[in-house]
Amino acid sequence: MFVSFEDLREVIAQQFERDADSITMDTAFQEDLDADSLDMADLYIELSDQLGIPELAEIEYEEAEALKTVGDLYQYIQEHQPKS
Repeated sequence: MFVSFEDLREVIAQQFERDADSITMDTAFQEDLDADSLDMADLYIELSDQLGIPELAEIEYEEAEALKTVGDLYQYIQEHQPKS
C-alpha cells in the first residue's frame, strides 16, 4: 500500500490533536508537537496499524531518534514500505 503525505498527516494530526493543515514536512515532532519518546512510540504503533507499515512498530531506537520532522518520517516510510 502506498502511503501518501496526506495519509501520514491525517494520522499525525489525529494523534497529536492538531489541524491536519498545520502539519507540514518541516513540522518538528519535539519542538512543534511537544512529542516525547512515549508519544512517538504511540505514533509508530498507530501508523503501523492504520497505514499497514509493520516496520514502524519495530523501529530501532537509533532510527527513531533520527526522525526529527514529519518529512524525516515520511522519507523513512517511503524507503521501508512494501513495494507492490
